[in-house]
Amino acid sequence: MHYFYSNAVENLTRQHIASGFGFLDMRAGISIPDSLIPYDSNSTYKTALLAGLVNTVFMAVLCIVAATILGFCIAFGRLSKNWLLAKLCLFYVEIFRNIPVLLVILFFYFGLMQQYLPPVRDSFVLPFHIYVNQRGLYFPALHWEGAFWGRDGLILPCLLFVFALLALFALRPAGLNISPFLRHLLKIIIGAACIAALYCFWRGFGVDMPQQGRFNIMGGGSIPPEFSALFLGLSCYSAALIAETARAGVEGVDKGLKEAAASLGMTGITTVRTIIIPLALRIIVPPLAGQYMNIAKNTSLAVAIGYSDLMRIGNTVVIQTNQAVEVVLIWIIAYLAICLLISALMNMLNHRLLFMERLG
Repeated sequence: MHYFYSNAVENLTRQHIASGFGFLDMRAGISIPDSLIPYDSNSTYKTALLAGLVNTVFMAVLCIVAATILGFCIAFGRLSKNWLLAKLCLFYVEIFRNIPVLLVILFFYFGLMQQYLPPVRDSFVLPFHIYVNQRGLYFPALHWEGAFWGRDGLILPCLLFVFALLALFALRPAGLNISPFLRHLLKIIIGAACIAALYCFWRGFGVDMPQQGRFNIMGGGSIPPEFSALFLGLSCYSAALIAETARAGVEGVDKGLKEAAASLGMTGITTVRTIIIPLALRIIVPPLAGQYMNIAKNTSLAVAIGYSDLMRIGNTVVIQTNQAVEVVLIWIIAYLAICLLISALMNMLNHRLLFMERLG
């Protein structure tokens, strides 16, 4: 270990590259158009890497949710008695499970979005001022008008709501009956206060409508094609793997329990909801944690299509500063922390399921 450390320090010194993390406080000058946190070109490298980390975590969470829902639907489709549905789900699983995930992402980006979506001047115009083209999806966006808060405010409706809510609970101690008129009056006050608060809150927002130009679309919100391709590619690929995990868990439930439920007159949906899924989760959760960690790690493939995740921004930082060792350490720590967090949450869920089983 000492040899590798001393060798790295010697090579850095020979190339006149300063080691350490002091570069994080320098001006970045990196463009991150899809940052989820406040960022501009005058921000530091620390902020740029944080923006990439937030984008990575956000993409991982979205893909985990979408892949889980789609995967469970495909799993139950494979177990369906409908021959056509079962074969279609089997075809989906076999296609995506046997293709590299990077190829799936590239297919959505280059094979679909860049190939079949029109340029800006020929954008698809959907209802509600929604535009679709090669540069992404543009839609009306809400923006907060802070001046309204100060002008009209939410103080009065919030006070009415809190007063009525406290009165409703304070007048209902054990053994004290409230007249129906007073109870309904308090409910009316609570409802009116909620409506007034929602009205004031809604008035504090403005709608930014996208406007189509010759070379670009200005205003509104947008979803870049890199984001869409990565989301669709990771979700569809991971859903196939999660579907097989879920199917194995469902088929691992004792068939005698299913027959007992049928003999009691329980419907198929009730049997699945109350018997099959709770028992199957004990089998599904442990391998599902591995699938979730794979999704988080596979977000690093965004560098292939230019999505501003931690890997791409870190690569740009390396090119500008030559601080390769430090950036690689940041990558390792970040992905390790994300995977350990997922593992801890899934272990908590697994222990919760085992605790409920012992109580049962």
